[in-house]
Amino acid sequence: MISLRDRIRTFPRRPGAYLFKDRHGRVLYVGKAHSLKARVAQYFNPTRAEPLKRDLPTHAADVDVIVTKNEAEALALEATLIQRHQPPYNVRLMDDSSYLYVKISKETYPKVQLVRRVEPDGAWYRGPFPVASAIRTTLREARKLFPWCTAKNPGDPETKPCFGYYLGLCPGICARTISLEEYQQSIEGLKRFLDGDIRETLKTLRARMGEASGHQEYERAAKLRDAIRSIETATTPQHVATPRRDVLDALGIARLGTHAVVAVLAVRYGRVVGTNVFPLLSPHDEPQESILRSFLLSYYPKVADGPTDILLPRPVEDARLLERAVPRPIRISAPTRGWKRRLLELARTNADEALRRSTLELESPAALERALRELQGALGVPHLPHRIEAYDISNIQGALPTGSLVVFLDGRPSRREYRRFRIGTVQQPNDVAMMREVLRRRFGKHGKEAPRGSSEWPIPDLIILDGGKPQLNAGQSVLRDLSLNIPIAALAKREEHLFVPSPKTAVVLSRSSPALFLLQRIRDEAHRFTLGYHQLLRKKRMTHSVLEEIPGVGAVTRKKLLRAFGSLREIRAASPEELSKFVGPKLAETIRTALR
Repeated sequence: MISLRDRIRTFPRRPGAYLFKDRHGRVLYVGKAHSLKARVAQYFNPTRAEPLKRDLPTHAADVDVIVTKNEAEALALEATLIQRHQPPYNVRLMDDSSYLYVKISKETYPKVQLVRRVEPDGAWYRGPFPVASAIRTTLREARKLFPWCTAKNPGDPETKPCFGYYLGLCPGICARTISLEEYQQSIEGLKRFLDGDIRETLKTLRARMGEASGHQEYERAAKLRDAIRSIETATTPQHVATPRRDVLDALGIARLGTHAVVAVLAVRYGRVVGTNVFPLLSPHDEPQESILRSFLLSYYPKVADGPTDILLPRPVEDARLLERAVPRPIRISAPTRGWKRRLLELARTNADEALRRSTLELESPAALERALRELQGALGVPHLPHRIEAYDISNIQGALPTGSLVVFLDGRPSRREYRRFRIGTVQQPNDVAMMREVLRRRFGKHGKEAPRGSSEWPIPDLIILDGGKPQLNAGQSVLRDLSLNIPIAALAKREEHLFVPSPKTAVVLSRSSPALFLLQRIRDEAHRFTLGYHQLLRKKRMTHSVLEEIPGVGAVTRKKLLRAFGSLREIRAASPEELSKFVGPKLAETIRTALR
């Protein structure tokens, strides 16, 4: 049977899209390439592969390629395939099929509707809008200013006035109280209003009000006056965002674990007219540039009212190709100063706030209980996991290996119970052996040979290990040796699969499930705690080694200096006179010379 590496050698050196698949045929990752052969081969070269995708070949059993005419076509195909297959290694929009568009039909008597897709019917579309309630509210308010008719055939003389006419939400085209020209003018005003062109809308309304007053249609003129006042009241707080009448989007991004939020700050004709927030799912630790690129690729080709400029907080790959991937000309840039940068900071603030609100919702008592119950059911835990302990290992090529234990009680961190471990028995870079040592030290006092009540620590309801099957096997062996029956699982970082003792297949939770969000928080907290300890040890070792390499400085002098100045940086910045107070003038000069 031909190997995967041998198959890649037969790939064409042409543009196209490629799909990594697992042994069950499920698509793991979709990408595009200028040269399929060269690009796919990079994943099998650890020195050239992207750090976050170096483990992709170990999970892939096959790679399919689709050849295209050019790289622009490959980019469009990549977006289509990601939307179709929802691969776990790709960033993607959550629930984008539920987004709404405003549609104004291309008819003699235009109809205003909310739809879920754009059709090639010549109608006027705007969107997509991720929050249905927000656009429904906007249309409800807009209809008070620019009424429209809901009758099926308003122009038919036999048509009765629609219900909206009696509520003041229809201008009366179905009741023959206004002309077709007036009705079409009102619809055009609605379009400009939804586009954010407030100045032109006010100009048109004032002209119509003057015309109505000139014809002594005072009731109609009064309604137009009220509409003008409503618009002015609603838009007065809006500041002019740009020196010109720009039409642009500024993007801000915030993320927590695999959850990310992109806020699109819409500026139309020099004013901020709104912010749309889009939740995304991304692989763990995916760079922001990659998330932004994926958002541009999946969102803007669908946008019915795209801007002429898109501002990003940082440059992204394929920016020039992305500019050509949408049906209208756009420019993508990453400004570093001026009013455009201030817009980006405002977009980032909106993204941070949206993520904060989302996190608060997921951390409410009711949401945490749902997450724990879902976790109990998914893992087959006999009791609700009130106490969850998570373990993580940190080392760089075996140097200064450390482990950590974090404790979550009823879904919330209990930081006073966190513990750190210095690995003492494993000298080589072996995360599995290190995990085994940490678990033995933690649960040894609960083992079959331990005296009853010899540990003050309670047995957890669930153990979570950072890693995959090897870490799970190590944890099982420790518990088995100690005759402990504790539910245990390992969470793989990339695919977010849960490995459990039984069944043999991994448990896959929904990417938007509260249980997965809770597990990610627990795993990330363990990782943060371990990494902080590891960095502290590295800093101490560096400080100790630098000082003790200086002739005349031993352990006693090193401690004296660190006690007096606090850090290596402060010792380096000290004057000869300050150092001389602790070590004498000659050694003080030696220390200053060595540290410089």
